[in-house]
Amino acid sequence: MIKITHDQNTGLKLSYPEGAVLVPRGVTVSGPSGPGVSVDSAVLGRVFNRGSIIGAIDGVNMYSGVVANKGTISAGHNGSGVYFGQDPYWPDGTLTNATLINRGVIQNGLYGFQFSGDSVVANIVNSGSISTRPLDPPHFRNWPPTDIEVTASSSAKVTVNNSGSMTGYDGIVITGAALNPRPYQPAVLDLSLRNSGSIVTDAATAHLSGDRVSLSLTNSGIMHSGEEVVDASAYQTLSATITNRGDLSGALKLSSSGSLSASVHNHGVMGSMFGSGSAPKVQAAPPKKVNISAGVAQGMLIQKTTPMYPPIAKAARVSGTVVIQAKISKQGTIEDLHVVSGPAMLQQAALDAVKSWRYRPYLLNNEPVEVETTVNVIFTLGG
Repeated sequence: MIKITHDQNTGLKLSYPEGAVLVPRGVTVSGPSGPGVSVDSAVLGRVFNRGSIIGAIDGVNMYSGVVANKGTISAGHNGSGVYFGQDPYWPDGTLTNATLINRGVIQNGLYGFQFSGDSVVANIVNSGSISTRPLDPPHFRNWPPTDIEVTASSSAKVTVNNSGSMTGYDGIVITGAALNPRPYQPAVLDLSLRNSGSIVTDAATAHLSGDRVSLSLTNSGIMHSGEEVVDASAYQTLSATITNRGDLSGALKLSSSGSLSASVHNHGVMGSMFGSGSAPKVQAAPPKKVNISAGVAQGMLIQKTTPMYPPIAKAARVSGTVVIQAKISKQGTIEDLHVVSGPAMLQQAALDAVKSWRYRPYLLNNEPVEVETTVNVIFTLGG
């Protein structure tokens, strides 16, 4: 029998056995002094929200299961939008298995999503918005607001697919618990992060710390950090594979007291990378080409030939702008041109002029790279 109750602390409480909570559009569930929705630890919970869930502490609090959000989940100042798990400092060999699908808004808490336990398996898909409360240094120096927080005693396997927006002090933080009452065993942490959206943080967008750490990062969106974009450290082994086709604005910091192996493939914009380990092996593939705006390309132009106005076009009173897609070599010469748009009578004259233009080489990490851009050639009739 499924049992759903309401008390003075919790908005809705789901009890044993397996069951589900559905909050329809236009409905608000509020926890006056506790979670908005709570699921007992014995239950594999399922929460589907299209309305609004508001918690004084956590928006949703449960052990394992699925949360799908198309509405709004708001946490209290010191809580989590969605919390999964148990105390990781008293492990009992159990598994926290969670799936989160967010197409709505998660907001206001100390954490957007929080997972904890002995072993954690978490799958997060975000195409909505995740944001945490502003940093409050006088009271929460040791607990900075974090979009996704994972703490595990033994192991954590985390998959994040973000095509939405994530903002906070920290982005994704995964750590092995510092205390373990059982005989020592290493904390094994694994993060697979695929970003095609936006992750903007004051500190690290991805921070991992454990005994054995594995990171796979594929970015085609924006990852901006006030400190390191990636800060990964391990006591035994660290393995990282990073592929960037977007914008990684910040440093990549990889460190290990044991072995370090990293493969970095950059085809976009990326900050510096530094690593340390007893046996570091770092391979960085330089970018092949980068897309830049027409304005940036204009600022790099050092030699320009003025296009000849075709007499037939002048006689026909044809004017306008020819837009050209251009590939600029590492040396600053034009390698390839084709017309995107513009009056047909003016296109060849524009191509003939632009193919002789010269640019300063575009530098990425102090290395010249090929760039692609658009060039606007304007033809104006006098009088």
